Amino acid sequence: RDMLRLTRDSAPSSATILSKAPELGIVHIGLGNFHRAHFAVHTAQAIAHSGGDWGIYGYSLRSATTAEKLAAQDFLYSVVDIHPDSEQTLIPGIHVGASGGPEALAEVLNFLVDERTRIISLTITESGYCYSTETGGLDQRRSEIIDDLLDLTAPHSVIGLLAKALLMRAVQERGPVTILSCDNLTSNGATTKRVLLEFAAKLSAPDSQLLTHYINEKASFPNSMVDRIVPSTEERHRELVAARLNIADQIPVPAEKFSMWVLEDNFVAGRPAWERAGVLFSTEVDRFETMKLRLLNGSHSLLAYVG
Repeated sequence: RDMLRLTRDSAPSSATILSKAPELGIVHIGLGNFHRAHFAVHTAQAIAHSGGDWGIYGYSLRSATTAEKLAAQDFLYSVVDIHPDSEQTLIPGIHVGASGGPEALAEVLNFLVDERTRIISLTITESGYCYSTETGGLDQRRSEIIDDLLDLTAPHSVIGLLAKALLMRAVQERGPVTILSCDNLTSNGATTKRVLLEFAAKLSAPDSQLLTHYINEKASFPNSMVDRIVPSTEERHRELVAARLNIADQIPVPAEKFSMWVLEDNFVAGRPAWERAGVLFSTEVDRFETMKLRLLNGSHSLLAYVG
């Protein structure tokens, strides 16, 4: 028989719904599976435990597909444990909106500049930072960076989008904001800040001075280490959700049971109570990065060599 589509009116009682869509507090760039199974879950768990207006507006620079599927389900989706001893299925319920593609730039900029937005988070893959592996700074040879430096009206890169948003916040005298990278990038917070400062230095005055001052005085860039294996969604995962919940979810996220997140506690405009959701706060995030590289990535490489 036809099953009900996953919405807030039809969400099954057999699943754990972590949050009831609080007010906006976070804009997240990158709507992929990893964000929805990691950042969104930890944030929803923190709000379920300690409250707070930390609802997430999600944006994808390249495509509107995921945002449209989320909107069709009242911004709900399920996270399905793929583990021999767990059949847990969570519905984060943390997203308050989503959009995607260049045509939504004006909308996402409104949210990025909104006074309620206190954290701008990122899962955009290593390539999305437009940084040079040779210098560790901005890769000025990237075509999207060249285009954005010439004309920042409609940014082609996430770095250009962040620069425009922070410049608008500076011009409009908005409050401080934290830029939080959740990508596998060494010293990801420090790298994001360096790339943005080098981008700002290439702009014309007074935009260059305004943006540089805002980055240095009004923004924080905590380093983080993230870890959770999140495969791509296949039809068998939709069937698994249907079997577990008796409901149709077009965008479920399969994930391993294990999830780890280590953060520097450097949030200039506040943050969710992530420590209540299993997140570790440390001044030595780099040591956790080294541990992951040597134990996880190293063991994966060894298995690949044997294969």
